[in-house]
Amino acid sequence: MTILKYLETPPNHDDIQQVAAKLNRPLIDMIRVKDAAFKELQIDPGSDDATLIAAMVKAPAIIERPIAISHDAARLGRPPEDVLELL
Repeated sequence: MTILKYLETPPNHDDIQQVAAKLNRPLIDMIRVKDAAFKELQIDPGSDDATLIAAMVKAPAIIERPIAISHDAARLGRPPEDVLELL
């Protein structure tokens, strides 16, 4: 498994789309909606995927972390037990 430090190397649009597809969950689940950075963007949690992806590209600190990614699946690290599915 690889560790991606996306605060140091921010993901682009395609990177986020690929992870979202592996998560197989609504895109909003990848976002820390209670984070001050998200609130500063003044984006509604019900926004369309294109808007949410653009927000994550602009402010990668709003991306939920950690996200564990394998070659064909991904899991949010909260709760941590979900990551065990990938191991």
